[in-house]
Order: sequence, then structure tokens, then C-alpha cells
Amino acid sequence: MQQPAAISRALTGCAAAAVVAAVLALGAATAHALTPAKATDVADRIAVAWLKQQQRNGAFLDPVAKMPTGGYGNVMLGYSLMRAGQRRHDETLVRKGVAAVTSGLYEPARFRGVFDELAIAASYNYARAHLTRDAAFVRARPKWAKYLRAVGQPHTQGVLQRCMVDPKCFHNHEAAEDLADLELLDTGLTSKVPSAKLANRALLNTKVRTKIAGDLALSNGHSGTTSWPGLGRPLGMLSDTGQWANAYHALSTAMLAAMIERLRSGATPGTRAALRTTVDTLDALMAPDGDVAYFGRRQEQSWTLAATAYAGEAAAGLLPDPAAAQRYVAMADAAFQRIQRVHLKGPLALQPVPRSIASITSYPDGVDANVAVSSGLTAFFLNLTGDVATKAAHVARGELPSTRDGYFLQPDQSGFATVRHGDIWFAVHRRPITSDPRFDFGLVSLKRRRPDGSWQDLVRARPLTHGKTVNSAGPVLLSGRRRYVPWGDSIAVRPGGVVEVHGGWRYLRGNHVGPWLRQGATFTFTPNGDGVSMSFPVHTGDNLRMTTYLPTVAARQGPNWVGDDRSTASLSTTPNVIKVGTGTLASCCAPHLSAATMSVRVGSDGTIDYNVTAGSSPGGPHAAPVKTLAPGQSAKTGGSFPLGAVALVAAALVLIGALLGTRSRRRRRDRRMAGRP
Repeated sequence: MQQPAAISRALTGCAAAAVVAAVLALGAATAHALTPAKATDVADRIAVAWLKQQQRNGAFLDPVAKMPTGGYGNVMLGYSLMRAGQRRHDETLVRKGVAAVTSGLYEPARFRGVFDELAIAASYNYARAHLTRDAAFVRARPKWAKYLRAVGQPHTQGVLQRCMVDPKCFHNHEAAEDLADLELLDTGLTSKVPSAKLANRALLNTKVRTKIAGDLALSNGHSGTTSWPGLGRPLGMLSDTGQWANAYHALSTAMLAAMIERLRSGATPGTRAALRTTVDTLDALMAPDGDVAYFGRRQEQSWTLAATAYAGEAAAGLLPDPAAAQRYVAMADAAFQRIQRVHLKGPLALQPVPRSIASITSYPDGVDANVAVSSGLTAFFLNLTGDVATKAAHVARGELPSTRDGYFLQPDQSGFATVRHGDIWFAVHRRPITSDPRFDFGLVSLKRRRPDGSWQDLVRARPLTHGKTVNSAGPVLLSGRRRYVPWGDSIAVRPGGVVEVHGGWRYLRGNHVGPWLRQGATFTFTPNGDGVSMSFPVHTGDNLRMTTYLPTVAARQGPNWVGDDRSTASLSTTPNVIKVGTGTLASCCAPHLSAATMSVRVGSDGTIDYNVTAGSSPGGPHAAPVKTLAPGQSAKTGGSFPLGAVALVAAALVLIGALLGTRSRRRRRDRRMAGRP
């Protein structure tokens, strides 16, 4: 039996060990996944990998189009090469970077835009601060300065031009131009070119500050709500008017943060309040796996995550709210970790989208931006992230809002909701925007947490298609020769994470919104343990169609369902026809998608459920693969006849041949024996 003193010492030792363990656990929980060194290391890897694509004139060869790429992608890659060379004391990298930036000076005037101004001005400012004695920059500096002295109003046309001159319309190029103008002012250059921005520095300075404090700060929405505590009010998107893509909200938020970072005390309280609105909105819409661009233009592109990482780190140091700063650091960490997990792979160190660039045969083929621009913009933002991450290093990492049950709702603007309910996270969009399926109605994203804590997408990213035909996943109602798509006038989140969209069906062709076929319908999205169920009303005689996008090689079907190796989509009534396409569609994340369509002729008034659930049920493991072929594949080359089966048949034929040969030899021997005396 232990003595009291021994027991006391044992308890004291246990307590000390417990304290140490708790401290270590706290340190592990609050350690930053994103550090300045990690951010700049990834930026360097991206830039250096592109050296193999650089041409003699400094521009880079597009590995997809097999021709020199144009635009600001060259310049941003050059900017990152210069920074990589300066960090590594590598004059060759600096020289290559200077050449890449210089190649951007000769872009035709009609193609020069605000991102070109931003990239070249930022490159000039970095080089004159860090590379003043570098021979390559000394030679190039007069050319860069001449270019910047001549920069005038950007060349715009069409929808972009109309939006940028309309005070009620916002475009991400406006945010980019404001940041570019600040960079231009920071060069210290003046100009004698009458049409140049630098011809009147005082006017440019007044204009950009007024723009930031006025139009830019007031362009974001104010109707967003959330159940997650701590997020500021109001919430709203700072993205392109009319579409409000999440990707451009991330970009514009990063641009706004960069402006305030440069203005510091010169930034007005209203501008800082606008940043609080936009960064809280970005934090609230982020999925628990760090995804932010899960629907809309520039879907799943790497630069959206780099912009998010920068916005989070910058806001953590700019906004005076310690609790919010912890959330912003968590957001930046999640975005950076997703870059590492999803995009850091392939021959160029970075895949701008989750799928391999080797499988992209042409532009556009499921992807709406070339790889040089995506890679350059990603590296550019990661370099900026490294600059500000030092200031947020003392901030303890908090938690993403979506790590707990709750919701985010943006009822106007884009009109979407995200919900975390147990092991399920999903996003619902209230109406389609143009004919682009990436802006479709309905369940645009669905993720389920695995037992190990990681997340898996159960709904595949919508494909990018072109033309005026609206490729809606549905439910689409067919009436005569017209297809009427689901359309929500309003969206709300009810208790239990249930999302309700009120509206009906109307005609949509391209950008033309036509008449209603039916109104007064409610589409209800209800989470369950394994997925989400959408319920909607139908009438007798309705011809409806539901489409599920599936990877061609994994497509499966049953009597009332279609699915793949991740999930199944089923209807509560048996479809009259199930048709699986041939895999001619492509998205950000899959080179060959098949449209699996379930068509129903409704027999009586009522409600139909469309259920998306994890796993192979209701088909089960015995479900037979659908006989579909990828583009360019034929049955002769193994389209629907597995190579394993070919080998098995061949082996069987060899065995049969061997047995027949043995039997023939035995018969000849018996005949010879029978003929002997």
C-alpha cells in the first residue's frame, strides 16, 4: 500500500503531465498551417516549374494550346520568379523573371487591362525595392517605367465596359483597377503623356480614394444572414453584379484587403467596415474542407483559394477584433491546406483545377481560364500572403464557422444558402443564371464527412457547356417543344437545416428570361445522415426530367436510380426512361462526364422526392456498370469489355488448346499401339 506522501507525489506528477499534455494539445490546435515560409515556398515552386515553358522572348508556352501565352499571366509568373530568385540569391531566376515581366510590355493595346497594370506596377515596385543592383533589372527598368508612364484608362468593351461606368453595377475589374492605381502611385513616377493616369498624380490619388471609400465599399450586398455566432452584420457579396460568383467575391475581398494594407491610416472607417462585411461573408460561405468556389464561373480554380488565404491573413492584422482574427486565420489555413491537398501536383507543380492539365485537350473544355493565368495569379497572391502572414503570426487559430451545425444565407444577389448538419454540408442555389450549368438551380454542392474527418464530394461539379440551351439538372418540365427550368424567387433556411426555395418553372434561353409555366411551388431540401432529399410538387400529366452528372467510367444505374462509386441519386417514383450519355461533357474536376437523365410521366398530383445519398445503395455492390464510352473510345479498344476479361478468355482458350492437343496425342499413341504385332 502506498504511503500518503507517495500518493501525493504521484498525483502531482499526473497533474503536471496533464497540464503539459493540455498545453501541447492547445499548441497543436492553434498552430498555423499557413506560415510566411510555407506560402512563399509554394509560390516559388509554382514559378520555378514554369521555367521549362519559357521562350526566348520571356513569355511562356501554354502547355495546353501549345502556343505562347499572352496577358498578365506572363507578368505575374515573372514577378514570382523575381521574388524566388531574390530569396534564393539566384541571379538566373531573377533574370528569367525580369524577361517574363518585360514580355508583357508588348501586349497589343486592345488586350491590356487592369490586371496588366497591376502586375507590371507591382513588379516595378518590388524590383526597385529589392533588386536595384541587379543587372537584368537595371537594363529593363527604363522600359518598365516608360510603359507605366503611358498607362491610361484600360481597354474595355461590351458588358464589362457598361458595368464599369454604371454606378449601380460592380465588376471585379473595378477592384483590380483601384489596387493597380495605388501600385501605380507607389512607383513615384510622373508622366507627360496627356492621356496617362500619371499625368496628374493628385487627381489619380483623389479619384482612387474616393472610389474605394464610395463605390467599392457600397457595392457589396447587405442582406446576408447566418446562425453562426461572432460574424458581423451585415453580410453580402462583393462580386460581379448579376452573377455574384463566389470566386470573384474571394478575389474582390482580397483586392479590398490589399488596398487597406497599402492605405493604412488613410483607409476610411467605411472602407474597413466593408472589408469586415466581405471577409465575414467569405468565412461564412467556406465549406469545411476549405472550398469556396463550388459553383459558378472559375469553379474550383486554385487562385480563388490563394486570394482567400491572403484575405484572411490580411484581415486578421487589419481589423481590431481578436475573436474575428482567429476565424480569419482559420479560413486562411483551410484555403492554403486545400491548395496543398488538391492542387499541388502535376508537371507544373500546380494544377489550376483539381483535374490533371494533361487531360484538358483544348480551351474551353470544362475549364474557363488558361493555366498560365491561373498559375500566375495563384503564385502572386501567395507571395502577398507571405508578406502579411508575419503580422498575423501571433494570432491563435480559431475554427471555421462550418465546423459546427448552422447556416449561411444570401437571399438576394446570387441567392444561395449553405448548411452544416451533422456530417453533411451542402449548398443550394435558388435559380439558374444564363445557360451555364455551373450557375444552375438546386443542390450545387454536397459534401459528407468520412470517419477519418476528411470530406468527400457527393455531388459532382457541374460541367461547363456553351450555347443558348439551358442544361439544367432539373427538375425540368417539358411542355411542347419548350423546356421550363426550376426558378426560385426566394430562398430561406428553416429549423433542422431545411432549405426552402419558393418559385416555380419558367422558360430560360441564354440570357433571356421568358414566361412562367407554373408558379407557387416550393422546393424543399432536407439533410439526412447520408445526403440530401429534394421534394417538389407535380401535376398529373407532367413530363419531368432529372439529370445527375456522373464520371463516365463509374456510371451505374438501377430501376429508379443512377450513381457512381461515391453516391446514388434516386427518385421516389420509378422513371419511365433512364438514359446515360456518352461522356462528352467536362468540368473543372472531371474530363469526361455523362448526363444521367431520369424521365417521368406523372400519373397523379403529388410530390416527388429526389434523393442524393452516399454509398452504392440502393443499387448495392452487384449493380452493373452502364455501357458507356469515353470520347474517342470504341468497343474494340476496350470500351465496355474489360481487359481482365480479355486476359481470362485468352487463358481459357490456351487451356482448351492444350487439353485438345493432349487428347489428340493420346489418340495417335493408342492407334500406334493397336497396330503393333
